[in-house]
Amino acid sequence: MFYTHHTLTFLCILCLCTVLNTGLFALDHNGNAAEGSGVSSSPAGTHSINATTIDSLFDRFHADCDVDIDEETGPMSGSCSISMLKTDSVAMTINGPFGILIGRMCASPENLLYFDALKTEFVEADPRSPVLMERLPLPLSYDDFVYLVRNATPFADSVYEVVGSITADSCHIYRRIDSLCCIDFVKRSLGTHSMISYQRKSLKGDVLMNINYSDFEAVHGTLFPRTMVFSFPTQKVVCRLRIRSVSVSPLTEHYSFRAPKGAKVIKLD
Repeated sequence: MFYTHHTLTFLCILCLCTVLNTGLFALDHNGNAAEGSGVSSSPAGTHSINATTIDSLFDRFHADCDVDIDEETGPMSGSCSISMLKTDSVAMTINGPFGILIGRMCASPENLLYFDALKTEFVEADPRSPVLMERLPLPLSYDDFVYLVRNATPFADSVYEVVGSITADSCHIYRRIDSLCCIDFVKRSLGTHSMISYQRKSLKGDVLMNINYSDFEAVHGTLFPRTMVFSFPTQKVVCRLRIRSVSVSPLTEHYSFRAPKGAKVIKLD
C-alpha cells in the first residue's frame, strides 16, 4: 500500500474520497434524541443549512496549514498547502518535519496524480476506482472532501432534515435522509449558520468519521474555520488542520504535474 510509510501521506489521500465519541450529537443512529441529553426533537423538515457554498468566493482558494496527526504508532507533525478550483480540481503538497517533502497530489473527479517523495513513486488512478478505494486508510471520498474542507455539506440541502436542537448551544441537528449505506449528521449554529460538526455513522451506529470546526474568523466577509479536526475512530486516526492563511486563488485552470524523472510510475485501474 502506497500510504503506509508515513501517515502524513494520508492528507493527500483525503482529497479522494468529524474529535468526539459515538454520542457526538446525543442522538442514536436513527436520529432520535437520547434521553437526558439536552437535545430536543424537532419536526422533520427541509432547511437551508449551507452557509458556505461552492458558488461563493471560496470556489477557488488556497490555504496553508499546520498538521498534527495522532495514530497508534504515535503523534506526527508537518505542514501542507491546499489549492482548490471549485469541485473540479484539488492540489496538495505535504511536508514533514524540517520541511522534508512527503508528497504532492493533484486530483479531479476523473483523475488522481500522487507523487510519494519518500518512496519515489508516482501514482496515477481514477479517484472513484474500487481498487484505489480499497487502498485508502480513511472512509472519505473526493466529493466529501472538496465540500467539507470548505465547511459546506457535501450534499444538497434537500437531502437533510432537522431532527433536533440543542438549546444550550443554539444549534440545530440535521440528518441526511437519502443514503442507503450510512447516516450523516450535521450540527449547525443557529446564530452564525456555520457548520460546527459533521458526522458519519454506519447503519449499525458505528462512527465512521467526525469532523469538528472551530476558531471561526471572517475571511473576505465570510466566516471560515481556522481549525478542522478529522477523526476516524475505526482507524484510530485523528488529524488536526490549523489554517495559517487563506486566500482567494486567481487560478482558473486544472492543477496538474508530471512524474519526476526517475520515479516509479504506478497506474491503478
